[in-house]
Amino acid sequence: MPVRNQRRGEDAIAAIRRRTPDLPALYAATSPHAEGGGFYGPRGPGHLGGPPAEQKLYRLLRSAEDAERLWRISEDLTRVPIPST
Repeated sequence: MPVRNQRRGEDAIAAIRRRTPDLPALYAATSPHAEGGGFYGPRGPGHLGGPPAEQKLYRLLRSAEDAERLWRISEDLTRVPIPST
Protein backbone atom coordinates (compact mmCIF):
# COMPACT_ATOMS: atom_id res chain seq x y z
CA MET A 1 0.00 0.00 0.00
CA PRO A 2 2.66 2.66 0.79
CA VAL A 3 4.00 2.43 -2.76
CA ARG A 4 0.52 3.03 -4.15
CA ASN A 5 0.00 6.07 -1.90
CA GLN A 6 3.42 7.40 -2.83
CA ARG A 7 2.59 6.99 -6.50
CA ARG A 8 -0.66 8.88 -6.07
CA GLY A 9 1.27 11.69 -4.44
CA GLU A 10 3.68 11.84 -7.38
CA ASP A 11 0.74 11.89 -9.78
CA ALA A 12 -0.82 14.75 -7.83
CA ILE A 13 2.40 16.76 -7.93
CA ALA A 14 2.76 16.12 -11.67
CA ALA A 15 -0.85 17.21 -12.23
CA ILE A 16 -0.29 20.43 -10.29
CA ARG A 17 2.83 21.19 -12.30
CA ARG A 18 1.01 20.58 -15.59
CA ARG A 19 -1.97 22.74 -14.69
CA THR A 20 -0.42 25.78 -13.05
CA PRO A 21 2.60 27.07 -15.03
CA ASP A 22 0.51 29.55 -16.99
CA LEU A 23 -1.28 31.07 -13.99
CA PRO A 24 1.39 33.66 -13.07
CA ALA A 25 1.44 35.05 -16.62
CA LEU A 26 -2.36 35.11 -16.72
CA TYR A 27 -2.44 36.84 -13.32
CA ALA A 28 0.16 39.43 -14.40
CA ALA A 29 -1.77 40.18 -17.59
CA THR A 30 -5.30 40.35 -16.18
CA SER A 31 -5.37 40.97 -12.43
CA PRO A 32 -6.12 44.48 -11.21
CA HIS A 33 -3.82 43.64 -8.26
CA ALA A 34 -0.78 42.94 -10.47
CA GLU A 35 1.67 45.83 -10.59
CA GLY A 36 3.46 46.96 -13.74
CA GLY A 37 7.05 45.80 -13.69
CA GLY A 38 6.19 43.07 -11.18
CA PHE A 39 7.52 39.54 -11.52
CA TYR A 40 5.05 36.76 -10.80
CA GLY A 41 5.53 33.05 -10.34
CA PRO A 42 4.00 30.12 -8.49
CA ARG A 43 4.02 30.43 -4.70
CA GLY A 44 4.09 26.70 -3.99
CA PRO A 45 7.07 24.80 -2.56
CA GLY A 46 10.19 25.54 -4.56
CA HIS A 47 8.09 27.83 -6.78
CA LEU A 48 7.25 24.76 -8.88
CA GLY A 49 3.47 25.09 -8.76
CA GLY A 50 0.60 26.65 -6.95
CA PRO A 51 -1.26 29.92 -7.20
CA PRO A 52 0.55 33.00 -8.52
CA ALA A 53 2.37 35.41 -6.23
CA GLU A 54 4.82 38.25 -6.66
CA GLN A 55 8.42 37.01 -6.66
CA LYS A 56 11.83 38.53 -6.19
CA LEU A 57 13.72 38.85 -9.44
CA TYR A 58 16.31 36.16 -9.97
CA ARG A 59 19.79 37.52 -9.43
CA LEU A 60 20.62 37.16 -13.12
CA LEU A 61 17.59 39.27 -14.07
CA ARG A 62 18.50 42.26 -11.91
CA SER A 63 21.02 43.63 -14.40
CA ALA A 64 19.63 46.34 -16.70
CA GLU A 65 22.12 45.24 -19.36
CA ASP A 66 20.97 41.60 -19.19
CA ALA A 67 17.32 42.69 -19.19
CA GLU A 68 17.86 44.77 -22.33
CA ARG A 69 19.63 41.84 -24.02
CA LEU A 70 16.81 39.45 -23.08
CA TRP A 71 14.25 41.93 -24.43
CA ARG A 72 16.12 42.21 -27.76
CA ILE A 73 16.43 38.44 -28.07
CA SER A 74 12.70 38.04 -27.34
CA GLU A 75 11.85 40.54 -30.07
CA ASP A 76 14.19 38.81 -32.52
CA LEU A 77 12.87 35.31 -31.81
CA THR A 78 9.21 36.32 -31.98
CA ARG A 79 9.74 38.84 -34.80
CA VAL A 80 7.44 41.16 -32.88
CA PRO A 81 8.74 44.58 -31.91
CA ILE A 82 7.63 45.42 -28.40
CA PRO A 83 7.19 49.17 -27.94
CA SER A 84 8.79 50.65 -24.85
CA THR A 85 6.66 52.77 -22.57
